[in-house]
Amino acid sequence: MLREERLKQILDKLQQDQRLSTTQLMVDFAVSEGTIRRDLKELQTRGLLQKVHGGAVPRPAAPRIYQSRLNYASKPKAELAHKALPLLKNGQLIVIDGGTTNWHLANAFPPQLEATVFTNSIPIVQTLLAQPGLEIHLMGGKVFQASQVSLGLEVMQTLDDIRPDICFLGVRSLQAEIGFTTLEREEAKIKRKMVEVSQKIVVMATNDKLDTVDHYRICACEAVDLLLVEKDAPEDKLLAFRERGMEIQ
Repeated sequence: MLREERLKQILDKLQQDQRLSTTQLMVDFAVSEGTIRRDLKELQTRGLLQKVHGGAVPRPAAPRIYQSRLNYASKPKAELAHKALPLLKNGQLIVIDGGTTNWHLANAFPPQLEATVFTNSIPIVQTLLAQPGLEIHLMGGKVFQASQVSLGLEVMQTLDDIRPDICFLGVRSLQAEIGFTTLEREEAKIKRKMVEVSQKIVVMATNDKLDTVDHYRICACEAVDLLLVEKDAPEDKLLAFRERGMEIQ
């Protein structure tokens, strides 16, 4: 079998099973462990999968550009946002990370809510301006246009000065062994700081993000207090997170 044909079949298996085992691939293709490792490394270099211990998992399917992501899986994101509303209380200091699911949450804020909100997301600030009971702080810095968030030292310094009651963390990928990951290194740094300073961390994740991995690690699963998932989220993918003690709703 030619290598390119084997690589194509590996991708077909990944699409079908959503996870690859190095050991099983060795059996399926009757090749050495070294050959499979090189194959997986090549596919990872092409951006087609992500190697993990013992095999590989998919890369996230969501587009990178913010405006494209707004229209991607918008219905389940809106449903997750409404699922998070009971977590909002008057008097809270809330951090809302960037991301389109968090944008849906900002759009769903109850008009009577009185709270202080810090965010580095320009679209979220624009949405929350219609809320009369909110004190809104846009954390300044260099604007990363693809995600429409501010990054850099100024954001880190602001986060050092606050102790939020709750943080809604935006993520692209989550995998039980590796944890929560994202595509850009500078974004990962800001997200880690949000996790560090906040008392409660909440992540809303659509099904396509489950058991996927991206380039830069944010935190371990144990650092997140609550994972909100779709009502039809596959239990076989959630089991590994539950085994790490995560609360999932």
